[in-house]
Amino acid sequence: MFAVYFLPLRAISDRNGLSYAVAFGDDSTLRLMNGERIWVIKPGDRIASYMNYVVFKGDFTNVSPEEYVQDVDNYGIWVGMLEFDKGFDFSKKVIKMRKLNRMIFRVHTLRQEEVQTLQMDYGMIYHRFRRAILERSIDLIWIQHIDGLDQRKLLEDLKSEFGPPSDYPGPENEPESVKYIGFAGLLLAIALFKPLLIVIPLVAAFWSWSVAVSTASIIATVLMYFVMKRKVILPITYLFLGLMTNASLSSFEYLNQVLEFRGVKLSLIALPLSVGTVILLKEWSWIKRYVVLLFLGAFAVGYIYISRSGNYGFASHFERQFRDLVESILWVRPRFKEVVGYPAFFAFLFFQKSRVKWIALLELVGAIALVSTFNTFCHLKTPVLVSIYRSSLSIFLGYLTLIILTLITMRRTSHD
Repeated sequence: MFAVYFLPLRAISDRNGLSYAVAFGDDSTLRLMNGERIWVIKPGDRIASYMNYVVFKGDFTNVSPEEYVQDVDNYGIWVGMLEFDKGFDFSKKVIKMRKLNRMIFRVHTLRQEEVQTLQMDYGMIYHRFRRAILERSIDLIWIQHIDGLDQRKLLEDLKSEFGPPSDYPGPENEPESVKYIGFAGLLLAIALFKPLLIVIPLVAAFWSWSVAVSTASIIATVLMYFVMKRKVILPITYLFLGLMTNASLSSFEYLNQVLEFRGVKLSLIALPLSVGTVILLKEWSWIKRYVVLLFLGAFAVGYIYISRSGNYGFASHFERQFRDLVESILWVRPRFKEVVGYPAFFAFLFFQKSRVKWIALLELVGAIALVSTFNTFCHLKTPVLVSIYRSSLSIFLGYLTLIILTLITMRRTSHD
């Protein structure tokens, strides 16, 4: 019932959110295709009444947002948030404080220095802008001068995939009346097994809606793993937990990245840490012999796992090229944690009665895949159908692994 109600509403919203505008220029002169100018505001610059669109760029650490809030409201100015720039957080502060807080748009660009540092060719540049539109619903693509880049070809390639650009950038509007239904679904998932635990998110709701949703989500992701007897359906369960969390936060501020899901890191480690602790206690008789080695390995893997979960994790040149190739084939790249984790999870389910001691490690890897699926839907700016497709690819690999293992076992049994 939840999916039938929520998905069509969110799909319409996401489809509208895929509209994008294009602007050309450098740090001082930026113009839309219709000739409208967008002013790049750096620390120390002032806003004037003739400006219709501004983008804050640079380090505004020592600048008070109040200096700009009154001007952008009085002059009715659209405020742009430039991704991966130091001015991004400052832009959000201005937007939160202003009265006309829906006059916003999100911007993505690529600089000459970044292209040189990352050794990006045309294909990598195109995929960078493509991901910005498809996976983050960016409102404005800012194309700067890059040596050797055919801007006309880039624009035509974007047109062929996403249609003609809009004349003006604008935000994504939220679907109506879904966040309370999503939150109720999370509470129901908890209440089915541990009713008293719903008190925690309900109390948190009086303090902060975001904290209430993240609390309910994290409790649900841990609880579901340990109470569900038919664990073969857990991947689908976590997909729905992600959908309900997504619905709970499907408001204008979250869809346009003014606000973000709180507790991302905690949601990523809560389940693996819980599963790891249970394994440690259950298998301590033999694990104690390797405890130093295991803790060092867990620390290294955990550091890589957390550090690569955001937008700033390191990726080699080869890895970036491989990602682009996978996207070209599959449309959207599935998460590596899930591609590896789901076959491991179903292999663990298949061999869990085996006497092989190290089989428990497969369970831990599988837990990481499950929570990764949930986390996919915590990226509110990503169209929900894109998230469903991305997760389904890796979940399919998991079920395929289970089918193959079952067929191999049946064949051996028949031969015996």
